Amino acid sequence: MQNNIHDVTSIPEIAKYILLTEIQVLPQDLALAVECWRKSKVFGKTNSVLYSYENNLLEIMAIEDLSDLQQIFLQQEGVFQNEMKKIMLSDWKKQLLSLKEIVKPHSTNIPMSKYLQLRHIEVPAMVYPEYLEWRRNTIFKHILNHDEVESFTAYHSEFSTEPGVMFFSGFNSDVDEYSAIFKKQEYLNIIQEAGNKYIAGGKDCLYTKIYTKVDIS
Repeated sequence: MQNNIHDVTSIPEIAKYILLTEIQVLPQDLALAVECWRKSKVFGKTNSVLYSYENNLLEIMAIEDLSDLQQIFLQQEGVFQNEMKKIMLSDWKKQLLSLKEIVKPHSTNIPMSKYLQLRHIEVPAMVYPEYLEWRRNTIFKHILNHDEVESFTAYHSEFSTEPGVMFFSGFNSDVDEYSAIFKKQEYLNIIQEAGNKYIAGGKDCLYTKIYTKVDIS
């Protein structure tokens, strides 16, 4: 069991910025979408990974320098986007996130575990400083006490249509075993308190999804 929160600068290998790109495709075209992604010029590097949730695809890309964004967007245009548009049920959903706290570090610059849970809330700006202190003594303490969670990092939005806090919780074990730690009364009490004070719209606005890593080799 780990017993401390890591300073962001103490583990420089973990990406300070990440770009999330998510789309929804026709269920029968999921394999085709993965193949298009595999062939794209911007994928296949060590700084990006692809996850799926039902018929959604989520790419996580490490951004070394914000000045690289323009070139990345240009590379994503053209043939890749034109091919994908034929099977997409959504528009391109992109958001840029910056690293704030490392609760349990992953060994790579971005999460690479078999499963990855995204946990998102929007925090009212008026309670933001109080929230940061509160989560260290509640959410993070709970995570540190459970080895089922293998990695856990906190990113905050820089540019997003869904601003707020995004936790990346990585694990390789059984999904039910992992999910059980968030059903314990201790954690349910934490979420109730968060909903009353720190989640815009209340606890029902906590977004959670478990994604599965896509083998794109």
